[in-house]
Amino acid sequence: MKTKLHFWLLTFLIHLFFAISTFSQEIEKCGAFSQEILLKKGLLCERPILLPSNLPRQIIETEHFIIHYIVDETPNNIYAPGGDDKTTHDYAQKVANAAEESWNFQISQLGWQVPPGDGICGGGFNKIDIYIHRLERYFGYAQAETQVSGTNGYTSFIGITNFINDRGIIRPLTNEEIKVVIAHEFNHVIQFGYNGTKSDQDIWFSENTATWIEEIQYPEINNWIEISLLNPARKNPITHPYLNIDNRELYYSGAIFCHMLSRWFGNNFIKDIWIYASMSNNSFLSDINTKLLEKGQNLKSALKRYAIWRYFTGERDDKKHFPKGHLYPTAKVLRTHTNGIGSGNSDPDRLSSRGGTSYIEFKNADGVINISFNGEDNTEFSAIVLGKRIYFENVENIISLNNLNDGSISNLSCIGDDYIVLIPVVTEWQNLKDNIIYNYSSNFGSGISTNFWTEKGNLNIPNGTISIQLSSQINSGSSRNLSPGLRYREKTNFERFTNFMGKTIKHINWNNLSSSFLMENDFIASFENSRQSAKYEFIEPTKVQILLEKSLIPEKGTISFQDPWYVLSDGSQPGNHWINATGYYEPTGSALAQEKGVFLDQGLDWQPPYYSVKVASVQNIELSHTGRVHPFYFQGWSASPQGSAKFKNADELETPVVFKQEGATVSANYNGSILKDGLHLCLISKLSQSI
Repeated sequence: MKTKLHFWLLTFLIHLFFAISTFSQEIEKCGAFSQEILLKKGLLCERPILLPSNLPRQIIETEHFIIHYIVDETPNNIYAPGGDDKTTHDYAQKVANAAEESWNFQISQLGWQVPPGDGICGGGFNKIDIYIHRLERYFGYAQAETQVSGTNGYTSFIGITNFINDRGIIRPLTNEEIKVVIAHEFNHVIQFGYNGTKSDQDIWFSENTATWIEEIQYPEINNWIEISLLNPARKNPITHPYLNIDNRELYYSGAIFCHMLSRWFGNNFIKDIWIYASMSNNSFLSDINTKLLEKGQNLKSALKRYAIWRYFTGERDDKKHFPKGHLYPTAKVLRTHTNGIGSGNSDPDRLSSRGGTSYIEFKNADGVINISFNGEDNTEFSAIVLGKRIYFENVENIISLNNLNDGSISNLSCIGDDYIVLIPVVTEWQNLKDNIIYNYSSNFGSGISTNFWTEKGNLNIPNGTISIQLSSQINSGSSRNLSPGLRYREKTNFERFTNFMGKTIKHINWNNLSSSFLMENDFIASFENSRQSAKYEFIEPTKVQILLEKSLIPEKGTISFQDPWYVLSDGSQPGNHWINATGYYEPTGSALAQEKGVFLDQGLDWQPPYYSVKVASVQNIELSHTGRVHPFYFQGWSASPQGSAKFKNADELETPVVFKQEGATVSANYNGSILKDGLHLCLISKLSQSI
């Protein structure tokens, strides 16, 4: 018994030592540019030896690949200490399937270059070899092997791990993981075929590209996002925006730079960079700049664009930038000035060149602000000012900087939900610099002083308030400073006042312009528009109804009434809402109001807005005294008292109508059918007796 206990204890310790020693480090995505792989570059046919060597090596040969592996169909043998390189036929087949999928997508569909063949190395002829074996630190790798004569290209092969330690659980890669690992490593094989001579300083774009292709090939798989962007143990360009784009800690997460480029110029642009790089001995930074120049841009403009795009991630994703920006982390904001006014500097996130950036927000200034900026001397800076706007397109401005990197910009909209983001970005890319500093400050601007009123005619309504861009309420008669030439949305906060000079008044338009009849109104800030008035007018009670043989029968007949000023129960105002009623309807102008009435004399020249009425040509009405359903036929519209309403088309089923006086009643007149002599008069008689 004691011997057995010692045996099980020893077995447990061996397992524990295996797990700790093998997986004490976090697994890296790719080992293509690790030192142990790079040291083998240039060796001819130096391929992995699969263990244990006493088991036969198996292969799966496809059209373009040969998969090398050792089989053990017992999982406990594979994942136990000493499991070596063993795997299952099923796992190897998944690798083979993924490899052909990658060839089909990246070469057949996207048109990337067929990688150079390796002759008979690994078996077959010019087929790409993939080795399934134990990788303690990587999911996979691609190894450049020998240079192709007369080119910068190299032959290469792929390795993929047979298992990983997933938070203490030793398991094979899932089918999704196999797909993205093979897609990633196969792209490295293609890259080596273009140019395998680039320096260590160019690894960043190789990994950016290979990680980018994972998303392009398998948009339904988010593996790279989870590993590279959402892992708090890793830095990324979104939560660490101050780092340079070629920083080694951003090799995989920097794929978003490729996503920005490919959304800008299409997926082929990334391939075009590699085609150009195949003949270039310059850095990838230089190669990218050259290809951008062909598009009328350059690397500096790309770095500015990249800085802006990264702000729109996570909670700020607007569906206009990164394709899966909503799944990314939210970009780090260095500082927020909550009343729009403040000053500061780059600390603690001093910038690096080659795209290092920060985000400083200015909010709730209740007007406009000015911003001054000073960047470190002898450094190529750009100071972007993003106007983040509710309702309207965002505004991007560049602060003009002098040779000392000093500059300022004035009258930026910072009211309501409009706010400003200062985005300094170091566009210098030829030289790598760190710890670059800048300073900034803001103060209130003057802008266009704009007065806001709520009025009945020329009489001020002192209890009225207006909001701008969802701002806090502005009392009638007060002013705000707005950004010249910028479009704003104003809203009167009261649809009606119920006791103005003893009567109810309702919002009718802005600035006496009949076309601006909704409670929300857009205008451009200018001296000409510096007085904004929400106009109100009295409403008078009226009624629309159905008359059957000149009689109103409650709950009989359907009539529709269109009120352009109608406010729905959710507070919205569609401008063309129809209200359906049975028998009759007394307009209120709002689902939230009890007071009844309409505006008089609206649409006299038949220019909108105006009220409209509508009915069906035939209405089938059940009459209680006959016990049957009778058809009634539309005869036309009338008003009572006569002349109290005006119709554009009194004989049409639908017509605009203008109410001329208080108490006007608009009627849709119907007659019953005459089936035979005398029946029509009998129906009239019965109707009059039943009412």
